Amino acid sequence: MGKSAWEKEWDSLIKKEEKYLKKHEIPRESKLNSLLADKVPDKLQGVLDAAFCKGFWLVFSKGSAVIEKTYSPEKGLEDYKIREFAARVKKDRRTLRAFQRPPEAGTG
Repeated sequence: MGKSAWEKEWDSLIKKEEKYLKKHEIPRESKLNSLLADKVPDKLQGVLDAAFCKGFWLVFSKGSAVIEKTYSPEKGLEDYKIREFAARVKKDRRTLRAFQRPPEAGTG
């Protein structure tokens, strides 16, 4: 007996993950970073890094209200439930791959 759609999709995802990990095994130096490294003084770079970290800390610790204004959690949950239902009913790879794609723009 052949593999189910779930097993085929799982195998496909494992292959994609391995390919991605192999490709990103060795971090590459950004061209922009190498250009700016000579032009930005070390002290300024430290200040910029600290400000960047502080900004992320502020958004993630106290910015949940701001973050929630940028998307609708109810819409996301609704889309997920629809895709989940379709995957259970159809049981084919096409509906399983729907979880990998973002919801289509303009729906809802």
